[in-house]
Amino acid sequence: MSIGPDLRTFLLNMPSLTAIIGDRVFQNKVPQLDERAEEPTLPYVWFARSGREHVRTLDDPVGELPFVEDFDLECCSYSVDEALDMAEIINQNMDNYAGDFGTSVVQYVEIQDQDDSYFPRNTEADIGVNVSALYVRIMPLYEVN
Repeated sequence: MSIGPDLRTFLLNMPSLTAIIGDRVFQNKVPQLDERAEEPTLPYVWFARSGREHVRTLDDPVGELPFVEDFDLECCSYSVDEALDMAEIINQNMDNYAGDFGTSVVQYVEIQDQDDSYFPRNTEADIGVNVSALYVRIMPLYEVN
């Protein structure tokens, strides 16, 4: 179980972001929106899970849910300023957030810029798309039985 679909829902509930991208938030794969197009309609936000961390103890049951989930998130546009604006909107709405998160509840969300060695994962480098990449760390809140 991943919190990815809830991340998509949370992003689509940001009016200032959806004013720019509409409903173009994609997890793992950007679909071809027009069969004749060589790339999808821009701008859009793409994300994929990049890792999970579990807090382990010797008496944990099998299948214990993760403590945190990490995502690579890319804001893509033909305009570098628009890509940066999208990333700033996401940062302002999500960094240090706790509360309702789609169908989940989260204890904490951390947003950071990707480091200089990050290579965009969802687009070809030679098609002229500007990418502002973020690292998103989400700590879900699970009920303790």
